[in-house]
Amino acid sequence: MYQDEEFGEQFFTLTSIEDVQDMGTLKVVQVEPVIVNLSAVEEKDDDLPESDSMSSISLPSQDTVLLSSSDESPSHRSQPWPRKFKIPPFSFEIRLLLEAANRAYHSEGTLLNNPRVTSSVLEKLAEKIFEYTAYPTGIQVLNIVEALIEKYPCLKGPGSVNGMYGWQQRIKYKMENYRAKVRGLKIACPELEVNKKLTFRPKGIRRPKKAEVNYLPPLPLGQTKETMGEERVVLLTEVKKTNNDKIISEKMEKTFPYRRLEVVNQMPAVPDVMERSPALFSESQKRIDSHDVVIRCLIHFLGESTEELIKDYQQDVSKDVIEQDIKDNVIKILVLGSAAEGAPLTDVIIVIDGTEVLGGFKTLTNACMLLMGFVYSLNLSYPPKLKYTFEVFQKLLLELDDLKVSPKVDSLRRKLLK
Repeated sequence: MYQDEEFGEQFFTLTSIEDVQDMGTLKVVQVEPVIVNLSAVEEKDDDLPESDSMSSISLPSQDTVLLSSSDESPSHRSQPWPRKFKIPPFSFEIRLLLEAANRAYHSEGTLLNNPRVTSSVLEKLAEKIFEYTAYPTGIQVLNIVEALIEKYPCLKGPGSVNGMYGWQQRIKYKMENYRAKVRGLKIACPELEVNKKLTFRPKGIRRPKKAEVNYLPPLPLGQTKETMGEERVVLLTEVKKTNNDKIISEKMEKTFPYRRLEVVNQMPAVPDVMERSPALFSESQKRIDSHDVVIRCLIHFLGESTEELIKDYQQDVSKDVIEQDIKDNVIKILVLGSAAEGAPLTDVIIVIDGTEVLGGFKTLTNACMLLMGFVYSLNLSYPPKLKYTFEVFQKLLLELDDLKVSPKVDSLRRKLLK
């Protein structure tokens, strides 16, 4: 805190070093953390307006509010990285300074050099970035700086061709400081905790690599690993019941953070995941049009082999041959045809790590869609020999993290847009 002579020498919270006058008086105040204990309530007062309802209160049974579906929870993200980053609003005072500096830039070409403005801008940007990711990539940081300079050209940095290099470095360092600040709050943030023992700029840092929105969300409010483990055991029983899709979906959503922690931290084998979370490997009920030929042509156009992803059985084969092929493959889709020419497929099977994880598909398209879901759910890497195919699946078809694409995929995108 600093002592302000203009207000009767009272002490105020220090937000910027520029507020301190020469030979001024400072006071360091240690603030004790405030611990709030929330307990479950039995019922909700219907007379209260909706805006007064607390989304974070735990409600009994199936009325439990799931944090992963709440758009208001900063710990759970609901949107992927935007195609064009929107600069957040700054404080009124900072906006006035920026507007005046913009006018000076357009009239005289003068650049703004104000540490207070720089500090305020970085703080707001860090808060906005953290809404999408704790670990922005280089291309994402560049996307931010481009949006910032476009809106406030007065912030261009001297010494670089486009005036953006300095801001790129500032944002990278700011995010490191911001992550440390969040860790200091002593709140559950698994995506930071999983990397807390790593040294500065480690190679093995665990971060989203396939545009995952919720890479490592925290457990729901009031839940622990032990209570989530109990929910998982209950889910094993619910899976065995018929006509139970609603309850299974609710419990799968509730236990998602717990399941995600296991997959990222422990990297279990596929059979172990199937045993612990069998509901994860149930086929979606959505009907999908057949575009099997398009997928095969896409792989061929990208210069990759369809045999790396798809294995066809155009005639009757023995069960032993199929079982051996399953054991011999890491990621593969087995397409079982009929002996009759032109007849529909008899089965399409997804294989991961030598294990049949799901079958019963009637189209290759459906299997490819579910395979992308498994790649995320099991935190798998894309097959090296199919990197362009999976890049198209992610960045062109799903439109996830499509700010930067490889030249080959960009060529395909340009052809599609003609």
